Amino acid sequence: MTGPSGNLPVPLTSFVGRQAEIDLASALLERHWLVTLTGPGGAGKTALALRIASGDGDRYPDGRWWVDLGGISAEHFAEAEVAEAVAAAMGVPVVGEPLPALRAHLASRRLLLCLDNAEHLLDAAARVVVGIRRGCPAVGT
Repeated sequence: MTGPSGNLPVPLTSFVGRQAEIDLASALLERHWLVTLTGPGGAGKTALALRIASGDGDRYPDGRWWVDLGGISAEHFAEAEVAEAVAAAMGVPVVGEPLPALRAHLASRRLLLCLDNAEHLLDAAARVVVGIRRGCPAVGT
């Protein structure tokens, strides 16, 4: 990993309003290991997720990590590509299968993992998230 802060992108614009959504999602993250933001394209899901992830850093001593899955096609090998994208974003070295490498690296870490642009990869992303979570109970996604 590159450091405890993670790799959250720097917002290009200011964020105004939506405090109710920020508060709700933050509260959900305190009680659940998986929170999904949904809505139509252009509604600001990415900006909202980034704002939420940028919040309470003390809850995630091993960082807050952002993975943009927009460049992965929805072909038949998408699960491995999703796992590889997560590993690459976090700087996790992969030798062999990426999911076991991620689990080994993340097993004792407490961090937030944000997957952006996953709508075209729902099944693959879900399998990767569940696979990570099985071996890493302190990882929130």
